[in-house]
Amino acid sequence: MVVDCSWQDSPCSPLHCRPACKCLSMTISNHDSVISTKDFGEELAKISLDLAKRDNASYAELRLVNTRSEAISVVNENPASEEASTIGVGIRVLYKDLGWGFADTDELEHDSIRETTKKALALARGASKLGIKVTRAAEPVHVDKWATPVKKDPFRVPTETKYEVLQETTKRMKENDVVARRGQMTFDFIEKYFANSEGSKIFQTWRWLRACRRDGPSRTGTGDYKRCPSPHACSDHQ
Repeated sequence: MVVDCSWQDSPCSPLHCRPACKCLSMTISNHDSVISTKDFGEELAKISLDLAKRDNASYAELRLVNTRSEAISVVNENPASEEASTIGVGIRVLYKDLGWGFADTDELEHDSIRETTKKALALARGASKLGIKVTRAAEPVHVDKWATPVKKDPFRVPTETKYEVLQETTKRMKENDVVARRGQMTFDFIEKYFANSEGSKIFQTWRWLRACRRDGPSRTGTGDYKRCPSPHACSDHQ
């Protein structure tokens, strides 16, 4: 299993995300087929939740998280960029309403999902020996999807345009006699699929933007560091 992307305007290797390519929506390549994160999450959840139910779990849930990140920086007018992709599953079970168990994995073949579920079950059985009753709050079934509202997808913006914005920032620092100058933008595209044994199925798509600048030290004083206060505060400005 490997992470892949849906690409535009340039060919890409299915084994990794090339920096020159622009990722529009992430998919997973598994056994010579390509499916969406949501569909793959549904496939893995069925395997895990069915197994947990057969082994007397009173509750079980699975989360699949697929993340792509990009960091663009300019240090003293010198540009640099980095991309990374990660994917993994977390499984949590409650055994006979007496003990919780959790396990995770980044190996997403079906056998690995079964083994990870069994590990969570084993931990839950061990915790259940304490004999402490677990009472969960009543929660209705949720079947829904949600996506960060965006005016412009940052992954569609050319890298050269991002460099130009940061270089203009560090240029102004230089004009103010700042010796050490740094501007940086980081972008995250996160797809999360959640399912539980009670029938809830939720698919979320998040896009986060962080931007910061660091000035200093200057020839006349100390440095300064400014950034967006949080990913959520930045997301409306993408």
